[in-house]
Amino acid sequence: MNSPQTALTGSCSEIYNDILKVKALISTSRTLLSKGNLIDIGALEDKIRLVCEKILESPAENKTDLRLSMEKILESMDFLAEDLHKHHNCFDTTENGSLKNFWNINKKTDG
Repeated sequence: MNSPQTALTGSCSEIYNDILKVKALISTSRTLLSKGNLIDIGALEDKIRLVCEKILESPAENKTDLRLSMEKILESMDFLAEDLHKHHNCFDTTENGSLKNFWNINKKTDG
């Protein structure tokens, strides 16, 4: 039979594992963006929502430590948001919607 402490540790451990998965997903997203790939952040949003729900359901004594981990997630999300903004801004379109500039690729001029 599991003691409350064992269950608490297990639950907290599961949440930390989920947090590590979110961090890895953010890191992978940033890497893909840096290589010029488009990304879908829907899965990231879902995973963060699940982690937040688990934290809300966890005992109060776990929440302080978990809060610190979530602050790191928020910091990583801020960096991802900056990367997404840069990625979005690299698409400089003309009035008809064609791409004028993509990832700062300069056209060579003959001369």
